Amino acid sequence: MENQEQEFIDEKKEFLKKQKFHASQEKIVSKEMSAAEHIKQFNLLKYLKDSCLYYRYNLRALKVELLSGITVAIMQIPESVTFSFVAGVDPIVGLYATFFMGLITGAIGGKAGMISGAAGALAVIAKDITDEDGALKDYSEDDRFQHLMMTMVLCGIFQMLCAVFQLATLVKLIPYSAVVGFMNGLAIIIFKSQLDAFKECDGGKRDFGDCKANEREWIKIDEGKTWIVLFLVFLTMIVMIFYPRIPKIGKVIPSSLVAIILGTLFEHLINRPLIGEDVRTVGETTSIYGKLPSWSPPETPKDGYDWGVVINYSISLCFIGLFESVMTLQFLEELTKTLPSQFCANQECLAQGIGNLISGLFGAMGGDAMIGQSCINIKNNGARGRVSGMFAGIAIMVIILVAYKVIELIPIATLTGVLFMVVINTFNWNSLITIAKRKINIYDSIVIIIVTVFAVLTNLAYSVIMGIIFLSLAQLYQFSENMKVKIYYTKPNLGKQEQKQENMEKIQTLQDGNQLIEIKLNENENGQNKNKYLKPVKVYYISGYNYFPSLEKFTNSLNPEEDDDVVVIDFENCILGDLTSVLLLSHLSQRYLKCGKDIYYANLREYTIQLIKDSYPKSKDIQIVPENLWNNYPMLYQLRHERQLLKQKNQSEKND
Repeated sequence: MENQEQEFIDEKKEFLKKQKFHASQEKIVSKEMSAAEHIKQFNLLKYLKDSCLYYRYNLRALKVELLSGITVAIMQIPESVTFSFVAGVDPIVGLYATFFMGLITGAIGGKAGMISGAAGALAVIAKDITDEDGALKDYSEDDRFQHLMMTMVLCGIFQMLCAVFQLATLVKLIPYSAVVGFMNGLAIIIFKSQLDAFKECDGGKRDFGDCKANEREWIKIDEGKTWIVLFLVFLTMIVMIFYPRIPKIGKVIPSSLVAIILGTLFEHLINRPLIGEDVRTVGETTSIYGKLPSWSPPETPKDGYDWGVVINYSISLCFIGLFESVMTLQFLEELTKTLPSQFCANQECLAQGIGNLISGLFGAMGGDAMIGQSCINIKNNGARGRVSGMFAGIAIMVIILVAYKVIELIPIATLTGVLFMVVINTFNWNSLITIAKRKINIYDSIVIIIVTVFAVLTNLAYSVIMGIIFLSLAQLYQFSENMKVKIYYTKPNLGKQEQKQENMEKIQTLQDGNQLIEIKLNENENGQNKNKYLKPVKVYYISGYNYFPSLEKFTNSLNPEEDDDVVVIDFENCILGDLTSVLLLSHLSQRYLKCGKDIYYANLREYTIQLIKDSYPKSKDIQIVPENLWNNYPMLYQLRHERQLLKQKNQSEKND
């Protein structure tokens, strides 16, 4: 017996010693591998075997994963139900989505421990499809739902294509100001969607879900029911604010779950039997049935699909879903101090796409990554593996099958309180103060306002795109205004740095109109001059980002007829990176050559030189200063003289 125990201990030590990767952590590598290399090196059977061995020897880690999964599932229940109402679908549709997204992304997502489910950003866009006054108002309720399912199928396909073409990293191009506007707009949209909690259908005589939008009426301020609804909303918000601050027990159960339990108990134990002002519940809004999801691909409506709406909204959902998921992935990588990986970002794209595709084929509303639950799972609960995310999805399904009757008892006002807290935490209140006090660039302030306003007026995807376009144009304008030009003359036979230092002091004198006419130079040992009366070379030293509007302004200001015989434009501290700028240089060279003068370009980047070569023959007149001539400017005169002789020779041969 002792020998067996010793063998087990030795086996455990040997395994942990030789283990090259942790089943719950990703390996940090100094060099990013390609997708093909990742796939080639991955061995599924070995991965499963090593994972099982790891949890066999680390039961504590397994316990953390399972308990964290249960906690996350309990947190996702109220949000899934609430976001279902935001999307205009039955709560079971949102719960199914959380099950599929959690299970699939937990298993194959880009980050172990990352949680996905029915999310608010997608729900507010889905609302435009299912709403009676939305884009499909001429269709029946069932036909609008079928459109939503087809939209989710296409959304999943688009997300998988984004993964195949490795487009996930484009999310990094979204500026922070657009992200702030996105969050602000999302908060406003969620707030507006929750105002239905203060409406009723025929004085509460009919189920709320059976009423059309134009049949729903606001409850009156002088009614007792109105004050009970307000009480439940504020009770929920107060509990969510102060419960987490209670020592020891404040972090045991999610505050949103505690608030919902207290609100439900108040409604059924105090309000209904004692006060008599019944508040609408989930079951009185729409019924929930507890059963496993079944295969139910989208059915074609009688009048067919409105493919314009389907494609339009599927692209929007694809963009918003990937935006939230990749942003969440980047946040978790910083949280766990993991090296950012392009492969992981595209892997998350693929997992999100598969999850949304399967959701659409099984009658679920789809979803994306949930940053709040992901943060709690990894930071607060200490989960690091894929087990927690997968087990959270399984736990959701168990709750659906067993406790669906309990969900029907939840007052809608309590869910509204939960989402009002989401609104408060989502909206970036500091952005209002920052904009008012002008602490940030005016263009960033405008982007925040544009994205926020247009998110409410159009949709989240369009608003972010408009913000990106505006900020890009604004920054290009700033680039065009930030170019700086210094002019100096060089002394022959001096190194480049010495030339700059000695002649920069003469800039003012030169600008005052005092011209250096001739300088005696290059004396040999016998005191004789090798080159007599050479003029110094005029150099335009440019700094900044040389975008073509600024370069055009500079080139138009030059007058070749009045300029020196030899001019050098130095791009050492300047970036020249677009084809239009190259063509402007070519045009400038032609202007100087027509006047019998030479213009050279120095210190161009390799990218720019390659761009000049690729644009040949349009760039044939551009002369680049050779490296061996750069520290001896008078040699440019010798080069010019040789070029003139060659030109005369070619002309004479042509005449002959």
